[in-house]
Amino acid sequence: MILEYIRYRISENRAAEFEAAYARAAGPLGRSPFCHDFELSRCVEESDHYILRIRWESLDKHLKDFRSSAEFRAFFTGIRPYVDAIEEMRHCTPTEVAGVGAGTPRPPTLYEWAGGGDAFDRLSSRFYEIVATDELLAPMFSGMSADHPHHVALWGGEVFGGPA
Repeated sequence: MILEYIRYRISENRAAEFEAAYARAAGPLGRSPFCHDFELSRCVEESDHYILRIRWESLDKHLKDFRSSAEFRAFFTGIRPYVDAIEEMRHCTPTEVAGVGAGTPRPPTLYEWAGGGDAFDRLSSRFYEIVATDELLAPMFSGMSADHPHHVALWGGEVFGGPA
């Protein structure tokens, strides 16, 4: 994985068209199988500064394969007027130092997405209602305890990220 950072200085009178050009160039860039993701950010303190961050499969895939592709030609056509505004371009390898801050919401577990314990109880109860009417399965479950569906719901909930 390679992170490419490009720092631009774009005057206020060119900013809107610069952002529009990158919005158009995002199509061909995003279609490249070598591009994982990208983001154009504008500096808050100095609004004429922009940083483009692109995460590539590898340096070789970026410099050789992407740059010889039709996607690159379409991408570059759109941003060519702003090449002179590049102040710095770097390719970086991520280190082991990474993390997610406390302010970043975590995605819900499958347990939460399904609706939690009540949903697993309903699912398990309904399943065993159907089992009781099935001529092949009913004999195998004829001796099960009344709380068996709830125990299965608890187990299933734990497997899908619910409480232990």
